Amino acid sequence: MARTRRVEHAPAGGVDERAAKRIVDPWVGIAGQAVHEITQTSKKAATLEGPVKGEATL
Repeated sequence: MARTRRVEHAPAGGVDERAAKRIVDPWVGIAGQAVHEITQTSKKAATLEGPVKGEATL
């Protein structure tokens, strides 16, 4: 039978939301910025290449 490890439990209120937010927010910002830049460049490429090629790349 597999041995079970004792898991440290979160405080009574659940996850420490402030700490989680501090960790997650920068990553969300970075990912959002990257997605925004990719979609912008895709749209620019689509308009430069013309409607047929542009639709294929999107």
